[in-house]
Amino acid sequence: MKVLNETLASKSKSSWPKLRQEEVNNCFEIYDEQNEEYNRITGAYFGQVESSFLDAIENWNSSSSLSFCMGIDKNTDLFSPFFELMDDSGVVHLGMEEQLTKTFISPNTSKYQPHLGVSVDYKNEVCTNWALIPYYLVSRIFFQTISMDGSGHGISISGEEQLLKRPKRVKKFIIQTEDIDAMKSVLQPQSTIKVHFGVNYGHSANQQIAFTPVIEISNNTGLALDDEGDTFLDFVGACPPACPD
Repeated sequence: MKVLNETLASKSKSSWPKLRQEEVNNCFEIYDEQNEEYNRITGAYFGQVESSFLDAIENWNSSSSLSFCMGIDKNTDLFSPFFELMDDSGVVHLGMEEQLTKTFISPNTSKYQPHLGVSVDYKNEVCTNWALIPYYLVSRIFFQTISMDGSGHGISISGEEQLLKRPKRVKKFIIQTEDIDAMKSVLQPQSTIKVHFGVNYGHSANQQIAFTPVIEISNNTGLALDDEGDTFLDFVGACPPACPD
């Protein structure tokens, strides 16, 4: 993880909602000079956990919050997400070390054993959906149609009429308490973090954002591939609509 200064984080964050709809797909594509083709970005490698991140998780309290923020690197125009950590000591923005263009199908030889977070099979499924989604559908998975007041249920006018709904683009994913508890139990000073990009079509059916980032926490620093012993967490607190008051 690398600490981002406030100016860089702010520019990255504000560039995402400004991105025109037809440009969304492009920010996930890296040109491969050797093979003369574009590769889709499949995730973000954040590297070893930063000390402030580890301390904040270990000392989590009611004033703490952690979000996975959508962003654009203005130097490359590529998708560049980061973590936004808020606690008693202030706000810290933690960026990734590199984009991933390969996501491995993780082994699952002990699928019936208890585990933290989501299953390896779930991670494999949503990541496969992301890898295979047609280009013309990519931009749609970041939107959800909600009411003008943000509630998702319309606005009552004179007890009968309702305002039309409109789609809103997700800006960040707010990490839920159960995910923080899982992190607290597995994070170590040498832990590394990846965030894989996925698509959960079931979320769309439930009026949730279909784009599904899945965090992977690994304590096996010597392994290059995803490991069966890693912890996978599903971020579902999309904002909007699930934004704090």
